[in-house]
Amino acid sequence: MVCDSKFLKWVRDQATLAALGLVKFSKDVFVGLVLMGPIVRALIQMGSSCSIQVLIGLVKIIRTPLVDDINGEIPRIIDLLSSEDLSTKVAAMNCILEIAFLGKEEVIGLMLEENLIKKLMCVQRLEVGLQSNEDKMKVFVRRRESQKWRKVWRNFHFQGMWQVLQCKWKLGKDWSK
Repeated sequence: MVCDSKFLKWVRDQATLAALGLVKFSKDVFVGLVLMGPIVRALIQMGSSCSIQVLIGLVKIIRTPLVDDINGEIPRIIDLLSSEDLSTKVAAMNCILEIAFLGKEEVIGLMLEENLIKKLMCVQRLEVGLQSNEDKMKVFVRRRESQKWRKVWRNFHFQGMWQVLQCKWKLGKDWSK
């Protein structure tokens, strides 16, 4: 069902959740099927927030073998940062962070080749710009009041994501040693 585009998006999302539940239930039995089957690529092609969250769950369970397997699909995940849907952007960002934590240097290099840092900065600027256009006067006042501005700044979903990504890379590198 997950791989068949004839089904409704909602049905496919529910099927992905069922697949994740099966892997959590019996990791020994279903991990091989996930790695050998087309489900991971179907999750990325679906591009919904639910499918990417399921992919995150699979990455957390299967870890490095799955990250090595989806090496060629990383550009598609990075492209999801350009999605109109905020929940899809957030899910893609979380997925990128998980992959960066577990990925080898080739995976990190591929992310950098796809201009991931530039895309993260654009998403961050866009988000701050949208907020400031809505409340130009309020943002100006908040900048002067540093305590209040820090509280507002925490509401931005993608604030400082490139720094978080850098920390994940360093942690992943240290853990692999």
